[in-house]
Amino acid sequence: MWWRAASIRNKIAIPFTLAFILAILLTAAISVTLMARQEETRMQRQIEETAELVAGSDLAENPMVIEKLKPIIGADIVTWKRGGDVIASTLGDTEHRELLDALRVPEVTQDLFEGPTGSLVRLLDYRGTPFRVTYRRLRDRPDTAVAFAVDTSELIEAQRSVAKTIALISGLTVLAMALLSRLIARSITNPVQRLVRHMRLVRHMGRLSSGVLERKAPVESRDEIGRLARAFDEMTSQLHSLEAKVVHAEKLALAGQLAARVAHDLRTPTTSIKLQTQLLAGRPDLDEKSRHSLQAILEEIARIERFVTGLLDASRPSELNLETGNVNTVVEEALAVSASQLAHHHIVVERRFADGLPQLSMDGDRLQQALLNVIQNSIEAMPTGGLLSVDTAEDGSGVRIAICDDGPGIEPEVAELVFDPFFTTKREGVGLGLVNTKSIVERHGGTVSLRRRSEGGACAIIRLPAAAAVAGAEEATATAFQLAKGARVSG
Repeated sequence: MWWRAASIRNKIAIPFTLAFILAILLTAAISVTLMARQEETRMQRQIEETAELVAGSDLAENPMVIEKLKPIIGADIVTWKRGGDVIASTLGDTEHRELLDALRVPEVTQDLFEGPTGSLVRLLDYRGTPFRVTYRRLRDRPDTAVAFAVDTSELIEAQRSVAKTIALISGLTVLAMALLSRLIARSITNPVQRLVRHMRLVRHMGRLSSGVLERKAPVESRDEIGRLARAFDEMTSQLHSLEAKVVHAEKLALAGQLAARVAHDLRTPTTSIKLQTQLLAGRPDLDEKSRHSLQAILEEIARIERFVTGLLDASRPSELNLETGNVNTVVEEALAVSASQLAHHHIVVERRFADGLPQLSMDGDRLQQALLNVIQNSIEAMPTGGLLSVDTAEDGSGVRIAICDDGPGIEPEVAELVFDPFFTTKREGVGLGLVNTKSIVERHGGTVSLRRRSEGGACAIIRLPAAAAVAGAEEATATAFQLAKGARVSG
């Protein structure tokens, strides 16, 4: 059925217009009919009152009187006897002979003079001209009657003119209402069409461009359509978030496979190198310079071991070993581990540790690993030296750690991508260090972000909550990891 395939705009406009047309036609017909009846009633009442007055006196037999009455009541008057003889008339005997005969037809004469009421009203068409004729038998002369013939052609023409005027006004009103209903329907359906186009764009391009999923539906009204658009935006936002989690889980899975292979391929030779280096470093005849070089080798081996452990931890996070402590201690230990690298690259460390920081529930080793990844990035950003500032401060009920360098900085559009697995701006590296950092910080219930400094360089901001929030964050992280793992397996 064509109605099912019609647009909402037509489904609103067509019934509304048809209903209005029907209402206009009915109103016009009733109005014209009532006006005609009212005018006919008024005219008939005037004729009957005059006829009643004339029938009760001898005025109808006086030609001068009826000539004066004609313009007053707008009717021709004829008075005649039962035999047909005309006593007085406003019609000429010769000019309107046929009309006189039509007024005095035998059947009218019989009904008028033999009927009990002595009155009669009939419609007469004379040569295409309509007449309304009122008859009265004179009260004092039962053999005499008077007829009042009113030409109703002007009245009928006036009724037709009024009907045409009403029809014209009705037509213009219907046209205006049709346009208005079209505009109203368009104002309702245009947001729906924009929402449909947006849905199609999301359906066709959502997998190709995440920016499409993040784009808001082009509907800002507060009505039902606006609420539908906002609900769709919420749905697409959740889909985008779910898609990002699935992609992140897939990358972590790939990182886990890479970590397993790296751990298998590196641990055996690294352990052998570490053992041999420790044996050499323990010789009593070793000079100080050689001993310092061997110690540097051992530190690099330890860094490789931490890297492998971080890879495994990012892909398969284990439970945190939480203990209450001061975050300044962990930050200082991370700087101590990186001291030789910082000195080798001629990097000066500026410490600004706040006193009286709240005690946090944290896994010191893993949090230190997260800080080491950030410090390592800063070292690589300043290969020829620079300033590394490390600040700690109270942040609400938690702690804020800021690690800033004066390297080349980072672009805002890249700052969010650096936490994605395998994204890196360096020629060397696999882009997993900051991923591990984010994983550790979030499992502590905190957040980590990277921003460009106005004076140059970049800052990593780590916020850690009070001890009460860590357990819930650890549970939520574990649940999210299991869901991501399940999504990867089912995909």
